[in-house]
Amino acid sequence: MAKETDKRTKRLKVNVTPSERALLNDRAEASGKSMSDFLRDAGLVRKANVSSERIVEALFVLELVLDRLDDLSAGCEKGCVDCALVLLKMREVERTLQLFAPVPGGAGLSKC
Repeated sequence: MAKETDKRTKRLKVNVTPSERALLNDRAEASGKSMSDFLRDAGLVRKANVSSERIVEALFVLELVLDRLDDLSAGCEKGCVDCALVLLKMREVERTLQLFAPVPGGAGLSKC
């Protein structure tokens, strides 16, 4: 494995479909990394800066929040755009966290 001080002079060309490119871009963006850093970390099996336990805890908390939002949105007027948008955004956050989940399925875990 290269030392951090080594200069990166070699390029890789990888062919992907448009949907694969979009997914990789979304995952890199969600991780706060450039596409190059994201792919290097994934390819070199580098560990994330967040422990798997913290991810599971975040998914658990998010699931509780989503349940509460579902309850709240049930009481909204039919077609309430604000409630639907908040719920949609929370689902996006959930999907982003699931990208980094250490176990298959991610959400739906009980905290025991």
